[in-house]
Amino acid sequence: MNKDFYLEPNKYFISITVLASFLVALPIMSIFLNLFSSDQSLLNFFNFSTIKIYLKTTFLLLVGVGFFVLLLGVSTAWFVTMTNFPFVKFFEWSLLLPLAFPSYIVAFTYTDLLDYSGPIQTFLRSYFEWSSYNDYYFPNLRSLEGAIIMMSLVLYPYVYLLARTAFLEQSVNTLEISKNLGKNPIKSFFEVSLPFARPAIVLGLSLALMESLNDFGTVEFFAVPTLTQGIYDLWIGSGDYASGTRLASIMFIFVFILYFMERSGRAKIEIYQTVSTRLSKLPKYTLEGWKKYIVFILCLIPLVFGFLIPFIFLLYLSFIYFDNGFTSNFINALVNTFYLSFFSAIIICIVGVMVVYSRRVISLNKIVRFLINISSMGYAIPGAVLAVGIIIPINLFENSFDNLMQNVFDLNTGLFISGTIFILIFGYLVRFLIIPSGQIESSLKKIPPTVDMFSRSVGYSSLNVMKKFHFPLIKGALITSFLLVFVDCVKELPITLLLRPFNFETLSTNVYLFASDEMYGHASLGALTIVLIGIIPVIIMTKLISQSRSKYEHS
Repeated sequence: MNKDFYLEPNKYFISITVLASFLVALPIMSIFLNLFSSDQSLLNFFNFSTIKIYLKTTFLLLVGVGFFVLLLGVSTAWFVTMTNFPFVKFFEWSLLLPLAFPSYIVAFTYTDLLDYSGPIQTFLRSYFEWSSYNDYYFPNLRSLEGAIIMMSLVLYPYVYLLARTAFLEQSVNTLEISKNLGKNPIKSFFEVSLPFARPAIVLGLSLALMESLNDFGTVEFFAVPTLTQGIYDLWIGSGDYASGTRLASIMFIFVFILYFMERSGRAKIEIYQTVSTRLSKLPKYTLEGWKKYIVFILCLIPLVFGFLIPFIFLLYLSFIYFDNGFTSNFINALVNTFYLSFFSAIIICIVGVMVVYSRRVISLNKIVRFLINISSMGYAIPGAVLAVGIIIPINLFENSFDNLMQNVFDLNTGLFISGTIFILIFGYLVRFLIIPSGQIESSLKKIPPTVDMFSRSVGYSSLNVMKKFHFPLIKGALITSFLLVFVDCVKELPITLLLRPFNFETLSTNVYLFASDEMYGHASLGALTIVLIGIIPVIIMTKLISQSRSKYEHS
């Protein structure tokens, strides 16, 4: 927007926005600044070989997950968009269902299912009359390879969702020309569809890898020595905050790479989407004979292993161990989860509106814009790293304030923020602020600048413009953002585990603690509840993606 048409800022509004942006950006900047710290505690605690193992394992995990989410996400997205095969309409939305599963829940579900004492191996020993583990070979799920498979099964929908959206927005003319030139579906995919969708695929891949980097439950459960696992071991296991901070700083290298991948993909998507107004019905390839059944099976595999098997097994365990799962601890965890996630989502959405709106209607200086841009990086940073970044400035503030109060009033204030519910909500704010910011910003971009220009010409303030013109148009995005943030708060494990108050349990920590003690039956009801809540954003995204093409076809 031309700066001549910025609205006159409300001083209270801009002050709150700057303060909120600074507080959200502070943990991220504290981690970044620690990269240049002279503290050598990490080198004293670890030898180089240990750090090398963390780096190597994290790299291999990202490479493995990246390969499989691309393979599953891109292929299934193209099949359901560009071909006709049995039950294609069913797969359009059902392939998103694995997204409802946090990877650590899938991990403990398959572990219970495939363990030596689990139903699969028990049946095999009974059927073939094997007497011990030495009589046969069974793959070890608790390994790096197992972690890669578990994460890939639930994270490929990120690539599927964005790739399918890109395929839906292809130019029909280009596809028709390709078809008329006699190109078969495979050549058309590699020469036409794939280059067009590449920015969206990169964006989906970066989001999936961010989630892989953030995952703690799976790698801890499988004893995979990643950087995230190392931070937690130092933080909780050894109480070595300084070394944990240094390790978090090293992890920031991966974060920056993924963050710039995400921003690059998002920027290029905006360029590509300008052609989508010329769309009409896509020409689909009709598969005949065995080919349609092969495609059907290929689409069925990720759905079965990523959702149906773990969901059915969770239902079974929840029914069998209902009395063990439905306890006062479960009810308390459910209530804590609801209230914590509900109020966190409200706060995050309010701050998101303020940040995005300020960027649109107020001429901000470079420092404020820098803070706002930094504050949007939280989602790219793993929860374990963010927890470290949050504790550093808060502990510094608490200690400084305590010293001041002791010197002036002889009063010991202690740690009055750490270990409270407020620091946990703040952690959610830092991590998930990008969700409402991105949704609302996309909606605001659809509102012509002339609306703001007209409002200024008739003397409206920025707040009045928001209430009378902008808010009614972004209401849908705001509701969607609230639901998505609510569900993400419910599923979040690393931040909750590291920042929660003493004896404060949520559904995610409840499931994690039971699963860590291999009490899978006790954990099943909590896990099933998380999955059922997680289906909410899947339904939302399904509706949005199904409407994306029809909107253009009827324009």
